[in-house]
Amino acid sequence: MNSIKLPNRLLCVANCVESCRLLADIGTDHAYIPMYLVEKGIANNAIASDVVKGPVNIARENIKARNLQDKIKVVMADGLAGAVGADTAVIAGMGGTLICKILEDNSQIAHSIDRLVLQPMTCNYELRKYLHQNGYEIISEHLAQEERKIYNIMVVRSGSQHYEDEFHYYIGKCLFDQNDTLLPKYLKHKATVLKRRIDGMSNSQSLDTSKECEVLRPLYERYVKEIKKYDHSK
Repeated sequence: MNSIKLPNRLLCVANCVESCRLLADIGTDHAYIPMYLVEKGIANNAIASDVVKGPVNIARENIKARNLQDKIKVVMADGLAGAVGADTAVIAGMGGTLICKILEDNSQIAHSIDRLVLQPMTCNYELRKYLHQNGYEIISEHLAQEERKIYNIMVVRSGSQHYEDEFHYYIGKCLFDQNDTLLPKYLKHKATVLKRRIDGMSNSQSLDTSKECEVLRPLYERYVKEIKKYDHSK
């Protein structure tokens, strides 16, 4: 049987998982990540968990088709409720605020897991803030490009951490420390989106909008500064 070919986003997520005894994939959908990691020998065993019946059934069928029933257990559970005993957990492909809620709803289980690999689709700032305010440290962060989109992947564990520079909650400090190859492109994208937002608010007569605009302008200027520093394409 051919090995599973993961799309680039999920491959980057999988590459952030180190050798583990029991992996829990939360919101598993098709169970691609646990199947890939078990077949590669990175995870000895896995839990494929989802809160929705349809994905649970699909995951079960896919696992059976690859004869991995003895290695991967499929559970229908809300968040980390099905991850008891796991030493590594993946939470990928959902909004950052939902990831925060999953960690908050089962905080005792979350803190019992040695390594969390988080891939938010939105709200990266809010997720980083939550992690630092709730006893987690971000030990590495990576960018993955799939088609025209760039995604963040954070590797997290229990610990104490705080970013002195507020900007690093917008763009993860590890991306700068590790000199991620996609960082210049990511900064340009974020700056373009923010500039468009500021321009759209500039003509508003609303006092609240004007105040928000004043808050966002320095952030945009910081993006421009970092682009000049890290973009060596010229």
